[in-house]
Amino acid sequence: MIYFDELKPADLESAKASGLTVVSYAHALEKGKEVGKQKYDEVTPETYYTFSYTSGTTGMPKGVMLTHRNFVCNIGGMHHFDGEFELREDDVYISYLPLAHVFERVFLLLSMGYKLQYGFFQGDVMKIKEDLAVLKPTIMASVPRLYNKFYDAMQAKINELTGMKRTLVDWGVEKKLSLLQTKA
Repeated sequence: MIYFDELKPADLESAKASGLTVVSYAHALEKGKEVGKQKYDEVTPETYYTFSYTSGTTGMPKGVMLTHRNFVCNIGGMHHFDGEFELREDDVYISYLPLAHVFERVFLLLSMGYKLQYGFFQGDVMKIKEDLAVLKPTIMASVPRLYNKFYDAMQAKINELTGMKRTLVDWGVEKKLSLLQTKA
């Protein structure tokens, strides 16, 4: 484990007692210089980028070997949609899907490629609303289950409205939906 700030001797002892090897960042840099220049294999489009393991819902778990070409094609495909929506450097992406999920990894690479800002949720799905309030994302890739939860929560709030407030909300939703249908 590499640490950046100074650690107390008690923390170092605790780490050692737990079986962890702990080194300072400066020490890690020095060790890296001692290794010297490494010769790595050339990366080609067919070089494996990652292995994605399935949960085995259709039998034995298996690993899918994904190449650099696989990821570049997915990210490059986003350029096709640039006329439909525009990604800007001031956009913010929130990462909350597991990083083992290929869909999430593609979006992180996409964020880097488009120079988007991105942040990670704190790890507790029950606190995702707090994370959204802090990060204020303009882009979020998710799964239908979470969107359904948002929809249900919004519908419950709308159903509580009465009188003029309800009339205004109904009018606004109707206008937005008619605009979306016009674009389709």
